[in-house]
Amino acid sequence: MLAIHDGGVSKLPYRRWCFRTHVKGLRAAYFELWKPAGAGSELRLDRAYFTLMQVVGPDKPYRELLGIHCDPDDASRLKKGPHLHVAHAHDPLPHCHFPLNLGHLDSILTDIAELTYAIELALGVVAEDVLPRYQVA
Repeated sequence: MLAIHDGGVSKLPYRRWCFRTHVKGLRAAYFELWKPAGAGSELRLDRAYFTLMQVVGPDKPYRELLGIHCDPDDASRLKKGPHLHVAHAHDPLPHCHFPLNLGHLDSILTDIAELTYAIELALGVVAEDVLPRYQVA
């Protein structure tokens, strides 16, 4: 497991770790889960999860806005590559998987460098188009 958070040592489970963005009132979370790829020391990416959250208050600190997830070993082609979740919406929309690379899924799953680049591009869209819309003027 690889996870990111800001601050000191955290006793929270890694799925609850988060870090500041450059936009006041928005936090993000990111983790990767790696599993053995057979015998030896080789690992394979099982999942990579990014979540963007809005700071709410002390009782419920964060409200999820969106998630970009990737589950390369999942049976569903909608979940294998980077896909979008719209978190703060009416059911069943938050449970839907909107694939971002469906047209070229096979090519991005050929190796970890291609998959990492696809995730990087998806997160770049969040940085370029989503975060600025939450900045206070």
